[in-house]
Amino acid sequence: MQEKSERLGKDTKASESIGVTTTGNSQSPIQGLGVGDVEMERTGVSDALAAIFSWKNYRVYLVTAWVFSAAITINSFFNLYFRAIGWDYTSIGAVVSITTTVSIMMRIMGGYVGDTVDRKYLAVLAMALGAVYFLLIGMFTEPWMVILALLVYASIDIAKGGSSAYILDNMPKEHSGFGLALFNAGRALGVVTLIFVNLLLPIYGFPDVFRIMSMAGGISLVICSVLRGVYLDNCPPKGERKNEVLWRDFLAENWRTIRVIAGVLPGAIIIISLDAFSDALFNFGALLYANEYLGVSISGISIMLSIILIVSVPLTLKVGRLSDRWGIRKVSLVIYSVMPLCMALLVIAPIYPTWAPQSWIDSANSFIDGLGVIYTTVFVAIVLKRVNDSLWWLVISVMIQKLLPHKDTAKFLAAFWYIVYIFMSIGPLVGGIIFTYVNQPTLFVLAFIINIIILISIYSKGLVNYEAATTTTTTTTEQTS
Repeated sequence: MQEKSERLGKDTKASESIGVTTTGNSQSPIQGLGVGDVEMERTGVSDALAAIFSWKNYRVYLVTAWVFSAAITINSFFNLYFRAIGWDYTSIGAVVSITTTVSIMMRIMGGYVGDTVDRKYLAVLAMALGAVYFLLIGMFTEPWMVILALLVYASIDIAKGGSSAYILDNMPKEHSGFGLALFNAGRALGVVTLIFVNLLLPIYGFPDVFRIMSMAGGISLVICSVLRGVYLDNCPPKGERKNEVLWRDFLAENWRTIRVIAGVLPGAIIIISLDAFSDALFNFGALLYANEYLGVSISGISIMLSIILIVSVPLTLKVGRLSDRWGIRKVSLVIYSVMPLCMALLVIAPIYPTWAPQSWIDSANSFIDGLGVIYTTVFVAIVLKRVNDSLWWLVISVMIQKLLPHKDTAKFLAAFWYIVYIFMSIGPLVGGIIFTYVNQPTLFVLAFIINIIILISIYSKGLVNYEAATTTTTTTTEQTS
């Protein structure tokens, strides 16, 4: 349920072309892919920051996105909150799958909306719907109100594609990895949320703390919605309006979009869809497994999540720069090689629950309640997995930014994530059934097998059809020049 790959950046000197370059090997015209002998521009971090922050809309969008990142951190506890208010595993899985299905429908409609409506208004709407979701979760505990809140959250996807495209379209390719990484870096502000969670737990208990933090998040996002409405510049759609029946234009445009994606990113579509299913299994079960099966306290989970956020920020910035220089395939292979290891550690965690003497664990817990979790096997597994997930989705975002035409960015984002969400929507229901009728470690065995298949596929087939990408970008450049 987490908002993945939506924190994006922009620069003043945006090009209307798709950014085809002819430096280096003439067979590799796409800048930033690291194919053949392409020469990568090695500007310093200070120069990249100056270029990215030269546009005031980027600053406003970035700050409000960071606030959203801090607020959304509380959603990491959502399945645990469901359990705390009396829901069973199958009910949790079914509700999450239903709301993800709603996200699918909203996402594909959002692609068309994002390329036909002023994207400033979509950026405001996305933030406002997030505010409504948090306020509903904070105020109500009745199942039907909780479901309503989740449906509101799923509805964000109708504005998400256009909201992301608002920033994504005009970011210069030479700084795109670093610019996208800055949005992910804002996730570190989630540590503030987690600190308050640990401070309030002894006073109010977990369910009340979850609702208090949700209310605080909702109020913060109301303020961010106002800021976006006041300070962001308008961004009318770039494409020409067509004199066609609306529904026919909608279907034709989305079919064209899917064909382009399937041509340019055939390996990526298959691999990322499988990874989305694997991620959905992991996200459903990992913290429930840690808390209920392995006995990790809520305080320990909060510390675990804090460390994930702190560690992921410098790595995200580094990977953002490397993806601009090394190329997509090499970076993705390095990152994904860790995923099967994480699943294997979760499987063996009941057998080898800790990797340090008990005296170390007791000493850590006496210093800060829950700190002893750092000496557990499940801590290593979940931290490695969550950090690498952040890096993986950053690489995917950079890949989309570099390869797909900018004229219809919202539709490309929508169609891409529509395909991914189909597989993601299945995971929670499957996870709930496994947790209820089989046993919890089995879920991670299944995820391990999927991760191995994905790793082999990345190594043997890669993610990108470079010939199709070259043809697509060159054609788009000719059409927009």
